[in-house]
Amino acid sequence: MPNKNQFIVEIDGITRIEATKVDGLEAFKHTPSKLNTGNRNRAIYGPGNYEVGVVTVNHAEAFGQTAREVFEWHRNYHKRIDLGKRNARVIQLDDDGATPAAEYLLTECVPVDYKHDGLDATSSDPGFITFSFQPDDSQRF
Repeated sequence: MPNKNQFIVEIDGITRIEATKVDGLEAFKHTPSKLNTGNRNRAIYGPGNYEVGVVTVNHAEAFGQTAREVFEWHRNYHKRIDLGKRNARVIQLDDDGATPAAEYLLTECVPVDYKHDGLDATSSDPGFITFSFQPDDSQRF
C-alpha cells in the first residue's frame, strides 16, 4: 500500500516539496498537420504541434517558507513582477517511500493555480497546498 508523500517536487528557487499526488505528468495533446493536395479527396496527416498537460501537485506539505515561496512564484508571475520561467523535477517514489520509481523533468514552467488547503489549529499536521503549473516540455527518466 503506497504511503503519503510518494512524490518529491523540486522547482527552481523553491524549497523541496513533498506531495501525496501529482496529476498531468504524462499528458500530451498532439494536433497533426493537415495537407490537402490536388484532387485528392482526403488530407495527408503528418507531425504537427503538441502541448504538454498542466501538472497539478495535490496535498503538498507546506513547511515553513515553502508555501510562501510557491505563493510568491504564482503571485509575482500573474502580476508580471517576475516573468521568468522555471524548471521542475518530480520524483515518484516506490512503495517503500525511499527508492525513486520514476523521474520527470519539466522545463520552462509557468504557474497556473494556487490554493492553500486550509488551516486546522486542532491538528499537528503541517499545512497543505495544491498548485498547478504549465510546462513547455517534459521528459521521463
